[in-house]
Amino acid sequence: MGHMEVEELLSGVKDFVLKREKSEGGFGATPLLPSTIEDTYFALKTLHEIKEDVSLEKHINFLLSQDILKLTFEPAQRLFELLKMFNSVEKLIELKSKDLKVLIKRAKNKLKAKKVKLSDLSWIFYIFDALGETKSAERARKKCLSLVEKASFLTLKECFYAYRVLNAEFPKKWLTFIVEAQNPDGGFGFFKGTTSYMENAFFACYVLKGFEVSPKDPDKLLEFIKSCKNKDCGFGRNPQGISFLFTTYCATWILKNLFSK
Repeated sequence: MGHMEVEELLSGVKDFVLKREKSEGGFGATPLLPSTIEDTYFALKTLHEIKEDVSLEKHINFLLSQDILKLTFEPAQRLFELLKMFNSVEKLIELKSKDLKVLIKRAKNKLKAKKVKLSDLSWIFYIFDALGETKSAERARKKCLSLVEKASFLTLKECFYAYRVLNAEFPKKWLTFIVEAQNPDGGFGFFKGTTSYMENAFFACYVLKGFEVSPKDPDKLLEFIKSCKNKDCGFGRNPQGISFLFTTYCATWILKNLFSK
């Protein structure tokens, strides 16, 4: 697929995203809903993928204004990842050092728990990493590696979470499992034989791209992505799904990283 074809498929994505931008900062799930960290994360990541500039100051201020103590690990990690992208983590530390100490303590307690989900390990690893908690980040990485090596079964989402922490250390034995999760319609299920959804295609392609492994049928994957594009220029979870910022980001990432020459 050529560059022009990718750009044609991505036409309108910028407008889809910017319609959800708020004058006070951040992005909402729809033009009428208020900003959330999650929607702001996927909006800014999408704009970054398509190399669209956006006025960052109000969005950084929105992120810095968040009550850290009310956040679970997932939105906290998304917030830190964005601020790291914008070189603003130091400002957060300066503004909210006491609250961050409480968050770090909570994360350390979670790490000590007997049973920890791969998703939680991914979130807290990034929190430790962003805040310079090197030893705790390394403990989270080692625990993640141990879980993945011992696991007899993972979903594509869990593979994605693990890969985000482990990168090249992600066990290659899972790559065949990921490739085999592609369905005849071109999309990917949660694992082999389950229904195709855009996010699963993203989880699979993100890991495969890291190891320079191609999907089993790239042409069918492209057909699946095309079928998920809606009239509002966003992308749904499947051909019948409405557009979300998350699924639009997933489609955009795949198109830019797998099909853009």
